[in-house]
Amino acid sequence: FFSPFLLIEKNFQQSLIKKNFFMETNLTENQPHPPNQQTSKPDPQMILKEIVNNIDFSNITYRNLKTTDDTDQLKILFEEWFPISYPEEFYTEILEGDSMNTLLAVYTTIHNGQPVDIILGCIIYDFRPVTELLIRQTDLFKHLKSLYICLLGVVKELRNKRLATTLLQTVLNRAKQYPNVKTAYLDVLSSN
Repeated sequence: FFSPFLLIEKNFQQSLIKKNFFMETNLTENQPHPPNQQTSKPDPQMILKEIVNNIDFSNITYRNLKTTDDTDQLKILFEEWFPISYPEEFYTEILEGDSMNTLLAVYTTIHNGQPVDIILGCIIYDFRPVTELLIRQTDLFKHLKSLYICLLGVVKELRNKRLATTLLQTVLNRAKQYPNVKTAYLDVLSSN
């Protein structure tokens, strides 16, 4: 049932709400709204440049990928580290952790009074059946798994500081917890 009176009443209520908003904020309808009071997220890459010479390596933590802030940082780092770009689905997949595992080297610093996690390195890995590696699949290998290293990278400012070695060793130690994991492999770009 359409009533022109209901429409007029609704428009009147909306104009009252609008009028009250502008009276309370001391703005006119043509003035811009007050700026957003939220501060923007800190840029971890800019912070890294400021603190790179003061990083205490004993305070680097190694943890799994946790948040979209982590994947946002990885997108920027992967553009720097790798010659290919990854689709958005890739980042969703690694964040959910259903098919691949991600280990990060993270340094936490204080910036403007707030803790900021800066990703210094990353390794993405998976456990795959050994039969995916073999030309001839045999029953002898059907229960064995292999550690597959998909990606490994470290920020350029901290290369040759053993971060990649620590990431790799941590993942190899994790793989040792599974008795059916017997091999490890990775793909390397010929230009690397």
